[in-house]
Amino acid sequence: MIGVRPTPTARYVPRPRLLERLPDAPGYVVWLEAPYGYGKSVLSMQWAERLETDGWRVVWLSLAGREALPVLASAVDLPASSTWGATLDALWSVPTAVVLEDLDGSESLDPLLKQVGGLVTLSSRRTLSFSTLPPLLTAGRLVHLRTSELAFTEDEAATLLPDREAALRLWRETAGWSLPLHFASLTGTAPDRAALIEGIRASVGQATWREALLIATLDVLPSHAASDATVELASAGFVQALDAGYRLHPLAAEALLERHGDEAREAVASLAGRLPGPLRGRAFARVGLDGALCALLEDEHDETYRTDPREYLRWHGMVDAGAGPVRRCHAAVARMSHPLFDANRGDVETGLRDADALAHDATQPPRWRARAALAALFTLAEVGRLDETGPFQQVAEALAAELPPFEASRIARTLVTIDYHRGDHEAMERHVADARAALALAAGDARQPEAVAILEESVAKIRFELYGAVEPGRRALNDVLDAAAAAGAPRPGEPGAVSHVTLTRTATQLAAFHRLAGEGDRARAVIDRWRPLAAPPVRQVMELQRADLDGDLEVFPGLYDEFERLGVVQLKEIVAASWLRCLRRRGATTTAARLRERFGEPTSCRLEYAILDAQHGRLAEAEAAVAACEHADASRTHRVVWHEAAFLVRRDPRHLDELCGLLDVGAAVLRHLDVPLGLLPRDRPDLARAYPLHEVMASGWTEAVALRESEVPPLELRVLGGVSARSLAGDLDLSERQRQLLVLLALGETRESIGAAMWPEADAAKVRNNLNVLLNAVRRVVQPWGLPTHLHEGGLRHVTTDLGRLEAALQAGDWDDVASAYAGRLGAGVDIDIVAQAADVLERRVLEGLREAASDAAPERAIVLLDRLLELDPLHEEALHDLVVLLLRSGRRREARRRYRALADRLHADLGVSPSEATRRLIDEA
Repeated sequence: MIGVRPTPTARYVPRPRLLERLPDAPGYVVWLEAPYGYGKSVLSMQWAERLETDGWRVVWLSLAGREALPVLASAVDLPASSTWGATLDALWSVPTAVVLEDLDGSESLDPLLKQVGGLVTLSSRRTLSFSTLPPLLTAGRLVHLRTSELAFTEDEAATLLPDREAALRLWRETAGWSLPLHFASLTGTAPDRAALIEGIRASVGQATWREALLIATLDVLPSHAASDATVELASAGFVQALDAGYRLHPLAAEALLERHGDEAREAVASLAGRLPGPLRGRAFARVGLDGALCALLEDEHDETYRTDPREYLRWHGMVDAGAGPVRRCHAAVARMSHPLFDANRGDVETGLRDADALAHDATQPPRWRARAALAALFTLAEVGRLDETGPFQQVAEALAAELPPFEASRIARTLVTIDYHRGDHEAMERHVADARAALALAAGDARQPEAVAILEESVAKIRFELYGAVEPGRRALNDVLDAAAAAGAPRPGEPGAVSHVTLTRTATQLAAFHRLAGEGDRARAVIDRWRPLAAPPVRQVMELQRADLDGDLEVFPGLYDEFERLGVVQLKEIVAASWLRCLRRRGATTTAARLRERFGEPTSCRLEYAILDAQHGRLAEAEAAVAACEHADASRTHRVVWHEAAFLVRRDPRHLDELCGLLDVGAAVLRHLDVPLGLLPRDRPDLARAYPLHEVMASGWTEAVALRESEVPPLELRVLGGVSARSLAGDLDLSERQRQLLVLLALGETRESIGAAMWPEADAAKVRNNLNVLLNAVRRVVQPWGLPTHLHEGGLRHVTTDLGRLEAALQAGDWDDVASAYAGRLGAGVDIDIVAQAADVLERRVLEGLREAASDAAPERAIVLLDRLLELDPLHEEALHDLVVLLLRSGRRREARRRYRALADRLHADLGVSPSEATRRLIDEA
């Protein structure tokens, strides 16, 4: 929807005397009543800015003859078919000010004005007779500003011109009317209606004048269709800059078209080519360019027949010239479009008759005959009249060979859906192959990526339903999204080769497939990547998917209420079932039971109730519910959910076999479902492969643990700068003795040397006993599942250590890696002689190696290595001497002195000595 809110500009006079009278608390209505040009929009804009500063949302609308309810619903992201109750709930859910412009009194606004949960501004040129206004006035809830209040005062007028006397003269001549005052400030004279227009003409060049004529034919010129001349008009103050475009004041527009109609027709004919189809058509219709309007109706690339079918049909009725095949086809499609179904059911039948006539007219071009047939096929399939599709399919298939590849693909793509609904799966697969082949031949056609995406999403859904095919769908849909991202990384508000609607629907389906395959993290990644592009209701579906994955109970109430307001029963029931499932996971059975009365008894919820009943011992009720729901829905998704519930109630393992056989991902679906690991049959450890590794390894199920042991990641042991370990279960809580043992094992010490080092004064028997006790304790910590994964009789295995990385770097002479790998003294905090000895040796190797490497390195790299050496040993005088030499050679005397002083202070504080004479002399001579 095009925004008609004025954009703030320095040309607008601040009006604090009026703004102070406007409310800023909920429950009030403001009525601005004055002719054109009294600054109603500007005052509303200034008021809206104040409210937004205080955190209000502003919804700014011009109904322009449209029904108020669908326009308001769309403004708060609800379907146009929403009820007043749903719309008002959404509207007042946050502090909101609604600005309604150009009202004429014919609008149906009583529901809005009876339930003002925020602020409402009514702007009109005449008296409004809404029955709700007098009670608001009586209650002190209506602020009514008329012409006398809105007219400029002397002081306000004086701000328009530098010459106060001239400004006051103009004010008297215009009686404070702001529009002519505004134009007078631009032209220097007070205009009447005709003079107003001539003042504009005399103030701009010919190109800018013609732009004004074009804008006069439109309600709003969108920003993307603006030209330099548009910007010049806005800069001069002759048109308003709005949030989404530019508008000539209606008073000026009417006068301009009335006095300069011929010039306006010429300007529109010349300039309208840059306008999108719907605006171009409105401009042609406004100035009576029937020939141009007829040509637009025959333009095969114009999408108005789909985006605004009512407008297309209005133009179609205005132009009497004979319709060609494009116009005949587009008019038929417009008549069969969704927005017309409820309002005028007869138009569907007319559209079908028109499509039938064109499809069977052999004198018309084949592709338009085919398109008419396909439009009829789509419509008949949507309304469930598949028995009437035969004649249209025959025409389409007969024409396929005469069409170029992309047009032929349309036929095959449409027939895929028709075949599926008919149950003719063999024909469906044949048409899938035909569609893919035709689209491959159409590579390079700008329409091809969108068509490929739509086809693959449709095929993925159908094959899932027919065959339980999850993996092929994952691959195909992932390829579609990867291709779209590679083509330009789509972002909100930026169209790409594939529409945002198609991309987000594809992403929703891919996330569902990932979930069925038990890969929740991949599902989250898809949702998070594509959700910013989604519009309702796909956006809410993605929010539901994310909440279900995360168990986010705070999301469900809002989604349920939203779908309930919209009357979207299927999605409301899906939310309810997901909500109950998450409560069950949390063990919040009392809350789930309370929701039962609210949710009613849809099948998906009845299965959740059955599981809850079984958990509370009400097995008869649970069994009855499961049995009643078995054939309630033939879809594959229902069968998956039903077998899950049946197993949880009956504990019959045959349901698990059925469940795993429904999808090509097999037992992986168990990761998505809520079958606890502990309920799996003990003779089926293979099913445990579907569960998280950490859960299986902690289960105590020996056979399942043995099957999964090879998947356990290495134990991460860190012995430099301290002792710690991390396993599959996370960071381990180690005692002092356990840390000592792990360091000694990391050094490769034997059991005998370990015993002697840890208990030097104990006898051999005591040492063996102590060591066995300690080893068993460490095993329980690092491998609680009971298998010798990391610690066996010979020592450590399947372990990575930072000491190992350091030794590898030392052996390779990779001193950069040595510098980063040596995190501190070996076994820091471990008070054992052989560890201390090993630490001393290792430290010398590192420090000497770094110094030697620095001596052979280029200056900058040498400085880095010496810096690291001094971080490890701040009192290393030789390293400091080498560093000072390098810094001085590099001209960095200040840094050399700073480093020297730091060492001198440290030596004095720690040892009571001074740096060497040689180093001091270097500094003195620098």
